[in-house]
Amino acid sequence: MNPAESTGPSRAFLDTYLQALRAFAPPGLARALPEALAARPDRASAALADLQARQLALWRRWFIDGTAVEPTAPESDPRFRDAAWREEPYFRLLHAQYRVWSDWAQAVPRTLGLEGHAARRVAFGLRQWIEASAPTLMLPWNPAALRTAIETGGRSLEQGLMNLRSDLAAGRIAMSAPDAFVVGRDLAVTAGDIVFENALIQVIQYRPTTGRVYRRPLVIVPPFINKFYILDLRPENSFVRWAVAQGHQVFLISWRNIGPAQATLDWTDYVRLGVFAALDVALDVADSPDANVLGFCVGGTLSATAAAVEATRNSARIASLTLLATLSIFRTRATSRCTSTNPASTRPSASGPAASCPAVDWRTRSPVRGHASRLALRRAQLPAGQDATGVRSAAKLNGDGAKPAGPAVHVWYLRNLYLENRLTQANALRVDDVPLDLRRVQVPLYASPPATITSSPGVRPTPAPHCRRPAPFRTR
Repeated sequence: MNPAESTGPSRAFLDTYLQALRAFAPPGLARALPEALAARPDRASAALADLQARQLALWRRWFIDGTAVEPTAPESDPRFRDAAWREEPYFRLLHAQYRVWSDWAQAVPRTLGLEGHAARRVAFGLRQWIEASAPTLMLPWNPAALRTAIETGGRSLEQGLMNLRSDLAAGRIAMSAPDAFVVGRDLAVTAGDIVFENALIQVIQYRPTTGRVYRRPLVIVPPFINKFYILDLRPENSFVRWAVAQGHQVFLISWRNIGPAQATLDWTDYVRLGVFAALDVALDVADSPDANVLGFCVGGTLSATAAAVEATRNSARIASLTLLATLSIFRTRATSRCTSTNPASTRPSASGPAASCPAVDWRTRSPVRGHASRLALRRAQLPAGQDATGVRSAAKLNGDGAKPAGPAVHVWYLRNLYLENRLTQANALRVDDVPLDLRRVQVPLYASPPATITSSPGVRPTPAPHCRRPAPFRTR
């Protein structure tokens, strides 16, 4: 009998599984799996048979042969660092069961014979499922949470439920207690003043703390997916505070929360109204012909774009360029490819409201980063009643609810950089009516790739090709 025509238990299970996936899978992500399974019923039956064989092998080894399951929890995986995953038979079996499911799920794209975009979409959706089903996220299967519940007499469970209730009431996942860090009290305490404002940014000039300052100012471009204080957290880890203490005149961009009026602002607008506007202000206030520019994350990508525009115009306003945790080469196809079913989904909506495209915030970053994301970390805290992120100032930054990216710039970034890797293709892009060619940037440059902090594991960090050697800030 043709597998596609089978009416046995495997086919019935497959039909039920497909219905459940269609009902609950997030659009554009795990929805790809039922589509792939339905299109290949013969291979889907083979995938189910593979899962059955893996499961039976585990049960036979544990319940029939009486062979103890060897510890498999890697100590490098923070979810399974507790000694119980290696020493207690019950938790070793739980982890072995989780490995059966996760190993099988990772093999599904290959078992189904998928290739290219379809394989990436299915793998991405399955990875979300694997991460969400980790035993560490369930109270009965989390040794640390169980131990804490016993030690606290159940108070940790009460706190965990309170955390859950507060998250549900707020409509988002909180990574720290609301009053753990307050902007102006615990964060962003370096003294400064707003010296400029337009439709997209405010420019903060920080007050000097040294008797003399360098004439050449330092312009900092933070990512527009975060608040300005990403580089001015607590005093002990504030880059802004450190730079001021070295005698630099520091000017920093604060991106505004995007509303309907800013929905049509694109990459050129962010360069012109953001980087160039801040540069103009800094040069005017400092009475300097040029400035050092430092960009962080996507702010670094904007800064590199601005430097390329300046170089094409033969402008010398940028004296040096520092790019921290910045991508310029998106060599490996990004995970973002997996989230859209067709190229049209990365084009601006004709209606144009800001709501037509989600902000680039934790809701889009968390699924990409998997169990390293803020969503998974918070979920892992709930069973144990923890609020451990109250001691992490970065948690406040990730949970501030900012909506700093409108649909036009979001779509431009995903299409031209993540999907098509056009930033390092000479003259492939035009910004502010200027063809971009990063090879024209000849100023001293220091580029630090994102390494492990990148939010997209599908992108391999690659140093900028025009970065010949590290260069310090040029000062006078």
